Order: sequence, then C-alpha cells, then structure tokens
Amino acid sequence: MDDNSIHEARLEAGKRTYYFDVKEGPKGGRYLKLSEVTMKDGKEMRSRIFIFQDHAKEFLKSLDEVMEHLQK
Repeated sequence: MDDNSIHEARLEAGKRTYYFDVKEGPKGGRYLKLSEVTMKDGKEMRSRIFIFQDHAKEFLKSLDEVMEHLQK
C-alpha cells in the first residue's frame, strides 16, 4: 500500500485483474479508484475510474440498478 491508501482489494477474472483502492485525497476526502489491467500483444493495458466520496452513493445506486438488468 502507498502512503495515501486506506484499503485495497484485488479480483482476478480470467485475463483481467481488477483493483479496488480506497485512497485519501491530498486535500482530504476519500475516493475509490477502480483499475482494470489486461495484457494485449504482450503489453499491459490499464484503465482507471475514480469515484469521489461525494458521488459514491449515487454511483452505487446506479450500479445496483444496472445489476438488476444484468442478472435477468
């Protein structure tokens, strides 16, 4: 963990690895950094999404909503 990390988790799913990192921002406040790492043509490809603390509830609500449709 780096110095601004609060919690980290990792999920290996086939050729993809997902990282979930809760971090403390430089001006305070927390955020979630979601990262996806895949290998393509021998190169590591990384995508990131940042969810800030003040948007977390709305993000989770939207995620729950789409998960209902994904599971049908």
